[in-house]
Amino acid sequence: MIYLNRHVTGLSLNGLVLDQDYERAGQVTKRLIGAGLGRKIIPDMIVHRRHDLGPAGNLLAIEVKTHNREDGRLHDFAKLSVLTGHAAEAIAYDKCLRLLPSDPVPSDQSFRGHVSLPASMCPYKHGLWLLLEPDGPQYWWWSSGSGPRRLACDIEP
Repeated sequence: MIYLNRHVTGLSLNGLVLDQDYERAGQVTKRLIGAGLGRKIIPDMIVHRRHDLGPAGNLLAIEVKTHNREDGRLHDFAKLSVLTGHAAEAIAYDKCLRLLPSDPVPSDQSFRGHVSLPASMCPYKHGLWLLLEPDGPQYWWWSSGSGPRRLACDIEP
């Protein structure tokens, strides 16, 4: 575990911390649950109040990618949609999540069920999907149960 909060000034004023690969929700492992399935989920980065399970405890979930492959993007979009409360559930396969039955599924994946947030876990207020490519970054944003929407990128020469 790498704690990043000491590298970001100002967060601690509100008790917020920035963590990488943080898998906890209070004292328990963060999981999507459903249909006999307990799937551990670990956002790339989060801004949160550790051990605060209330609605103010989870502020921002972030997924960062260096490639724009459809499988990874669809999985991350489904994860962020459930984490932010934009979608009530996602369709779970062996190693991927999808929101819509029409979303493509890799041929080596088997259907496992539908997953949702545990009742004890409040959704994140915001979600960010960040794509870092040589041609410039791409940002997608979820906010308070809505989204995703693509944000314009201001790139300076």
